[in-house]
Amino acid sequence: MDDLANAARADRTFPKDADPEAVRAHLRKQQADGDVFQAVDDAEADWQSLG
Repeated sequence: MDDLANAARADRTFPKDADPEAVRAHLRKQQADGDVFQAVDDAEADWQSLG
């Protein structure tokens, strides 16, 4: 998740309050690598396990 956190900090347009799908859409526009998408998937799974 470090790559995802670093991307969020470095990108002023990163949708910090968005749902996971909006984050994925933003990352696709930025042509992010697969590791960052895996971090979003992992974060979403962790979040869903809390509820």
